[in-house]
Formats: sequence, structure tokens, C-alpha cells
Amino acid sequence: MMNVKYVNHCGQEINLSDWPYIIQSENLFDWEWEYNFTDNRDVGARITAFYRTLLTKNIDIAIYAGTRAEFADALNQFYSVIGIDVADMIPGKLIVGDDYLRCFVAASEKTVWSQGFRVAMYTCKFVFVDSIWTREIPYSFRATDDTDKAIDWGLDYPYDYPYDYTVGKPPRVVHVASIIPGDFSMVVFGPVVNPSVAIGPNTYVVGNDVNPLILEANEWVTIDSQAKSIVKTHAGGVTESVLNLRNKGQQFFVLIPPGLHVVSSNAYLDLTIFEHRSEPPWK
Repeated sequence: MMNVKYVNHCGQEINLSDWPYIIQSENLFDWEWEYNFTDNRDVGARITAFYRTLLTKNIDIAIYAGTRAEFADALNQFYSVIGIDVADMIPGKLIVGDDYLRCFVAASEKTVWSQGFRVAMYTCKFVFVDSIWTREIPYSFRATDDTDKAIDWGLDYPYDYPYDYTVGKPPRVVHVASIIPGDFSMVVFGPVVNPSVAIGPNTYVVGNDVNPLILEANEWVTIDSQAKSIVKTHAGGVTESVLNLRNKGQQFFVLIPPGLHVVSSNAYLDLTIFEHRSEPPWK
């Protein structure tokens, strides 16, 4: 069985695949696309677009305990973990293995209840913000420049040879394994002027000769395709939106297509790709 857990936005979690909480629903991995279509009497119906809407599912969770005190603790813990997300209006995550759905638990119905036998069956209404499973793939890259030439990637001998034994530079590549283009979050660290990152066919540049973006040694800029935001963090921790400095000659927040892509940048870079799937990979 896959490991299933709920983690609220504060980082508190409950394991839904082990005592005292056992998830019972078989519809967790069911999925559906909405679609638009045209119906022409001469050529028949044609689908014009697929899209996703807000997804809700009723998921059954059984709660067991050995004693009444443990039973009460399990019930209280369950509510305290799921309830804070609704109170703060910040979604938690339903996580299966390495994949997750952002969600709220909007309702809970007690379909089975026995304090004497210390068992309860909750039917919980999950409201999924994304309606698509996400997996985060992290990467880190150094700047792409001539300093690489000073790094010895091969073998060195105390005596010279007319040829070199070398394995070449480590590859600067990312791999989007899903069939759906991936969102991303990238953090570009200073010092650099006008940070520039190329990932396969996409190039992301912030700042220009007229309005430069200058990052000092203890500063960085975060580019987030999901939030559609570009935020500079100053050395003292103060943040500032620099969205107006993006390259406006193209659509800026272009998702990373499936496949293998070469990466280059003019500064140190931490990159997270968010792979999307209608259902998590089976194990």
C-alpha cells in the first residue's frame, strides 16, 4: 500500500495509512477532465478544449484506538491538524509517496461511531485546489561561465601526456518526466546583474540595460510560475516585487515542456520543477 498522509500548512501531519488512521476510499486516484465542444449537424461533435475545475471528493477515513484516552487523543489530533488550514485559509497537502494535491477538508460526517469499541468512520469532504497531482524535482546549478575551465573534471598525472584523460563537464540538464508541461520556481543568487536563465527553448531574463536588476552577494531573486511572481530578497531579508523588470518581449512564465533540457545561467541557481500528473505513478 502507498504511504498516504495529510500535512497542513504549518507542517503538522497525520499518517492516513497507519494506526490509528486508515484511509478507506477507493476513489483517491480517480480523475476527470472537463471539456468544451461544438456540435455541428454536418460534421458531428468536436471537442475544442479540455480544462480542470475545482475538484471535491468524499474520502472515508477510519479511526481506531486501544483505549478511550487514545481514542479521544486521535480524534482531537485529527481535527487540530485539518482544521487550521480552513481557519487560516491556506491549503494543506494530501501526499501519496512523492506526489501531492493541495487541499482543504471542508466537511466531516461521522458515518460510524462507537466510543465503546473505540472506532469511528469519518467521511471527509476534500476540496482540492489544484485538482492535479504534483511532484517537486529540485536541481542546483552553478553559473555558466569561463570559471568552469579552471575545474579539473578528468584525471591528472605527475608526468605530462600528449593527450588528456577527461570525462567532460557534468551535464547541466533537467528532465520533465510527466506528459504535462511543468511549473517551476527558481532562485537566482547574487552577485549578478540582470539574472538570465535558459532552460531548453525558454529564456527568463529579469532586468535590462535601461532598468537593471542588481543582486549583491547576499541577495537573490525568486521566479515562480505558479504565483506569476518575481520577488527580490535584499540582504536584510526585505522582499520587493520586481515583476515590472521581466523581459516583456515574450510571454515570461512559460512552463517547461516534457523531455530533457539543457540549462544555462549567468549566476548560481536553485531550480524546482513541479511535475503534474492526473494520477501518481504506481509502485
